[in-house]
Amino acid sequence: MTTFKTIHTDFWMLHLPDDWAQRESNDGKSIYLESADGTKGAYLTTWTLAEDDERPAEEVAAAFREADLKALTNMAGYAWKIVSEVSRGTGTACVSITDCLAAEKSYRVVGKILVAPPVVIRAAFHDYGCGDYEASLNYFAPIVDSLQFYVGQD
Repeated sequence: MTTFKTIHTDFWMLHLPDDWAQRESNDGKSIYLESADGTKGAYLTTWTLAEDDERPAEEVAAAFREADLKALTNMAGYAWKIVSEVSRGTGTACVSITDCLAAEKSYRVVGKILVAPPVVIRAAFHDYGCGDYEASLNYFAPIVDSLQFYVGQD
């Protein structure tokens, strides 16, 4: 049975398996977390929207989602398929989750975007060796589900 630890910043919290640790991020903007064996990872980035940005939360989430999908599409040699996508919003807050798979490369990326203007949290959960989609789905489900805005509870 997997045991979890809770990590958080001033903006978000997440439950991760105990063997995960923070590693150096290759983009310098994100927090990068990785499993001990290096087969799974997660990038988390926080943005603050401009004061005059009055877009509804759903529109902001859609813009971030499109940027994420464009980045995947631009990865040479990968044929990405959207396995599932869901977006729930109220105008003032939104959660968007997109599950993508490059089956021929055994690579899965799940993007989760949390928007409560002016704050946006973007997470990308990577399974670098996704040979079994169902196993990956079961492994990441509690992790992805646990990501939420941090409101000072532990």
